[in-house]
Amino acid sequence: MLLGAVASATGANQLAEQQVQKFLAAYPGHLQATKLLAALQLRANNSSAALELMAPVLARHADDADLLTLAGEAHMRARHFSQAADSFERASNLRPRTSSLHTAAALGRLANGEHERALAELERAAVLDVKSPRSGTLLVMGFCWQERAWRDNPDSLSLALRLTDYYVRGGDTRKALVLAQKLQAGNPSNPDALAMLAHVHVAKKDLLAAADAYTRLAVLLPTSARPHMKLAALQLAMRDERAATAALRKAIAIEPGLMDAHQTLLAMLLAQKKFAEAVQLVRAMQQRLPQASGGYKLEGDLRTAQAQPAAALAAYERAFALEPASALMVQLHGALVAAGKPGEADQRIAEWLQRNPDDVPARLHDASSKLVRTNFPKAIEQLEEVLRRDPNHVLALNDLAWSYQRIDDKRALAFAERAYRLAPGSPAIMDTLGWICVENGDLARALPLLQKASALAPDASEIRYHFGLVLARSGDKRGARRELERLLASTVDPSRRAEAKALLATL
Repeated sequence: MLLGAVASATGANQLAEQQVQKFLAAYPGHLQATKLLAALQLRANNSSAALELMAPVLARHADDADLLTLAGEAHMRARHFSQAADSFERASNLRPRTSSLHTAAALGRLANGEHERALAELERAAVLDVKSPRSGTLLVMGFCWQERAWRDNPDSLSLALRLTDYYVRGGDTRKALVLAQKLQAGNPSNPDALAMLAHVHVAKKDLLAAADAYTRLAVLLPTSARPHMKLAALQLAMRDERAATAALRKAIAIEPGLMDAHQTLLAMLLAQKKFAEAVQLVRAMQQRLPQASGGYKLEGDLRTAQAQPAAALAAYERAFALEPASALMVQLHGALVAAGKPGEADQRIAEWLQRNPDDVPARLHDASSKLVRTNFPKAIEQLEEVLRRDPNHVLALNDLAWSYQRIDDKRALAFAERAYRLAPGSPAIMDTLGWICVENGDLARALPLLQKASALAPDASEIRYHFGLVLARSGDKRGARRELERLLASTVDPSRRAEAKALLATL
């Protein structure tokens, strides 16, 4: 086996194949040896032999992504396009973030004449490969194939709807509207055609037309809550809270357990200080679904808004007992801290993470909670655990950079740079990197970063303070005074206000 691998690596394919075959004769079905020999056979353009070799091994190792990829390549060479696409799709399910597998599956589907499935895979590949020039090429290819497929099948509503969606995402809302109107006129009782027309109106920011389309869709789909939810969102955007409330109540009447509708309606009632109606909403859900966590989760949200930490904690405890889930663990932890029990909160979430080590959202919440309490070493532990599971998690990289800087760990700058490379347009990421540069004395690098961050997030007081400070340290007293005065004219927490006043007094 080792000799075969060495021979393969040095290009001695025939010798490598002989050595691996000898090994497999002694150890039939050996996984790594099978993969190596199949790769050698593909290199020798012997796809049929590779497929015959892999078939029994695949039956025992159906979840091996490398073996599935080799099978996909062998099927493509043998012109078994459907089987090739199936193999690549199974491999991509095991490695969902590998864009090349989605591309390979798309090519297999395209060769088999399955345009819609090919385009779906191409879209996934383009999203994953967004920083590569290949991404744009893939999307253009997908767009061209979509138009060609519809021309070849003009009676296919599904192809036409996908093409309309492509026009929307490509920014050509004029073409999208023309096609959507044509499809809806030709299919007046088809809910998909009407939903697409509504979608196009939203993209064109014609909210009244979109609301009209969703109102008609609700008539076409009397047992579906979705049109009412869409309608409520539009009515909120148009500041028609009464109509939005009515739409949400209709959605709840159709689907009593719909959490999105309950949460949106509860948020509206709380914003309007209609606490009695909010209590009625919560109690009604608890009575309809007594064994579901949703009603008690909503009660926790209600009591939190009413500044009743003990009642909120009791509600979240009951919700968590009914459904031990990550999101409820996060809310339960926050409720314990608010109730003056930070030690118990940390113990509960630590036990949860011990049982659910891959729960990244809960781990990030734990880290954030510790950052707020300036427990940087413990926050760092959690953030490092997140990055062990997802090395490119931007939020974890950013928070870890900030935490390292707070304890004078020189790794701070490198982690901030990594976060910035992954999310160069994020004001929060720019602020972290810029502030670290300020504290490291690199004002020339910090100034443009903080200037851009402040422009992108003009209401972020922390960023504006940092920008004002770097202007002051760079000698631009007039600019610093302008930024600090803007900051003080806005709503800002007392400690930051005091710092801004103190800095302004020195200018």
